[in-house]
Amino acid sequence: MGLRPLANPGHRRRPHRSGVRRRLVLVDPPLHRRSLPDAEARAWLSPPRRDRERRRRSHSDRANRCAGVRRHPGALLRYQHEVRAGQLCAKIDPRPFQVVVDEASANLAAAAARLKMDKVDLAHAKAALERHEALSKRRAISRKALANSRRAYERARTQLKLDEATAAQLEAALHVGEINLSYTDIVSPIDGTVVLRDVAIGQTATAGPETAPLFLVAADLTVVRVDANVSKNDIGEVKLGDKATFTVGSFPSRPFHGTVTQIGLSPQTIQNVVTYDVVITASNPDLLLEPGMTTTATIVVDRRDDSLRAPD
Repeated sequence: MGLRPLANPGHRRRPHRSGVRRRLVLVDPPLHRRSLPDAEARAWLSPPRRDRERRRRSHSDRANRCAGVRRHPGALLRYQHEVRAGQLCAKIDPRPFQVVVDEASANLAAAAARLKMDKVDLAHAKAALERHEALSKRRAISRKALANSRRAYERARTQLKLDEATAAQLEAALHVGEINLSYTDIVSPIDGTVVLRDVAIGQTATAGPETAPLFLVAADLTVVRVDANVSKNDIGEVKLGDKATFTVGSFPSRPFHGTVTQIGLSPQTIQNVVTYDVVITASNPDLLLEPGMTTTATIVVDRRDDSLRAPD
């Protein structure tokens, strides 16, 4: 789930007591593609598909929770900062969630004490019932007293089962509170590089299904992926493993080379032209290519060496 600032920074909601999952979200920049004739396409660069998007959203039944981002022992991560899997990137104010955990822990302790008393009461009721049953065999006790002893024993058993269920419910509530408290630590799930930070220390952030991520992390910028759109007239000639070249606006005279690694089967209509998504994977050892760059790609669908070419 992502977090973003409230619409009005001057007015902040009070944090709800129940927890919200907050996790680092990994997404690609939006792909705004335009199809070009033949085997050319204009596309956006992004990291490999397997690392494109990892989202953790809240499963709570309440929306629009808010809390402040706090400073952690290290500095808040910045652009192009290298991160490791499990590294703390930011921390949400844990105090409201810690209160919930403390309250649940106290309730569970009280329930454990009640269980202990119930077990003692059940032992006494069982001993009394056994004694009265022995006396009834010698006809030394009335039937009414024996019936009362049996009802007391059944009440003690029922009370013990009820309190055991209550203790299990409180234990589950404590577990949920501890999980929600752990979500105040925003950690990186993978090794990578921070390419976007959309949060500041002390900023109030809200969690919900429509919120934006706090950080965008690219798993490996030495390998990039070009999402190209190829028209329906040319998609039949494109095959996996075809070589491709592309250029970017920052380096118009320098071609970059890649290979077709994926051909999409779902058609898309862009500007009244049916196109198909073609993924070109290329190496980026010098880190010259960055996510979001617009590229013009050319896919080589056939090649003939040492051949004569007839004029048009």
